[in-house]
Amino acid sequence: MSNSRLSEQYANKLFVNRIDEIDFVRRKLEQVLEGQILEKRTTIFTGEHGMGKSWLLHYLRESLASSSVVTHYVNLETYFRQPNLAQAAQQLCVDLWQALFKTPMPACSSLEQATRLLIMAVKEQILPQQALVLLADTVYEAPPAFLSDLDDYILSAFAIEPKVLLVLAGRGREYVFRAPELRLRADFITLQPFNQTVTQMQLQCQLPGKTVETAQVYAITYGNPKANALLAASDNSPAALSSLIDEMLAPIHLADRLLIRTYLEALAIPRRFDYSHVPHLLYAYYNDERYKQLPRREVRKIFDLLLDPGLIYWNTTQLAYTIHESTRNILLQYLKATQGEIWYRLHVACIELYQSWVDSRPRNLEQWFAELEHHKNELRSLKSDGIA
Repeated sequence: MSNSRLSEQYANKLFVNRIDEIDFVRRKLEQVLEGQILEKRTTIFTGEHGMGKSWLLHYLRESLASSSVVTHYVNLETYFRQPNLAQAAQQLCVDLWQALFKTPMPACSSLEQATRLLIMAVKEQILPQQALVLLADTVYEAPPAFLSDLDDYILSAFAIEPKVLLVLAGRGREYVFRAPELRLRADFITLQPFNQTVTQMQLQCQLPGKTVETAQVYAITYGNPKANALLAASDNSPAALSSLIDEMLAPIHLADRLLIRTYLEALAIPRRFDYSHVPHLLYAYYNDERYKQLPRREVRKIFDLLLDPGLIYWNTTQLAYTIHESTRNILLQYLKATQGEIWYRLHVACIELYQSWVDSRPRNLEQWFAELEHHKNELRSLKSDGIA
């Protein structure tokens, strides 16, 4: 994407909220500029797709830049999507040199040499007079081999410099960095959806002149900023909901997107789930008995497919896997509006499953009864709406 299109997409004038996160990074920068020894100079923003992580990084890049601060944003996807992944990290060094010093980087025979040369130049030409804020996007989306190179060389080398701040962002299965500055001495912040008041501010700012029923939008999106804007700009029809789901899955490889969407639609019905839910839900979704015998290794592949891009996560409160609430609610609204028969079968499958657990797993009776009542109430609501 060109710089002009990026500037238009992430224009500061359309940026809304995230005041606490911006102030958090700004306070760190102020301490660095005052010469204080700051232990945690790395900040890592996480959150589901649509939370505005990229936009936040672009905003920080522009708002923190000054005569005493050099800022640079890099989207790592540009590198880990390259055919030759082994050379991707070294190419990142080359491009960082070009961006920071406006001259071609001297030829290097290895990533280690390129990193050493880059850091020496930063220490000699930038850090004596200025601080450096390096903002790296789509971190957790990157493959482990690429992240391992960044961990061992580029990011770890920048992270130990007292006048360098690292601001990273990404979603997906969390990579455990080996460098202490990126793991033990980093601040991890999960971006949360907007509340209804901030959602209204967002829509007034980004869709000026358009009459929007904020409460109706919020009831579907639960405050996911990207979903807020997309749904408010549409006609709020079932087709619009389907398009919204596709857009939320846009970062996924096209070859996997349709399959992943069907898995998410099936798993959206239970409020929490584990491996044992999957065969029953896929049987109900496809109305195919063969899925009842789905081997555990195949279930694990499904979970990996959903965990890697961060579409599901382990909920430490519920001690089960869940879909992010805003994404789940959009899926539920779509299923109920357009796939009523599938929606019904999935709830019936959940009722049958939890009823069987009442007899076979008596230690969690209270939980199973609560889930049973939830799904029965959903079916009652369907009948009260006159749909079934």
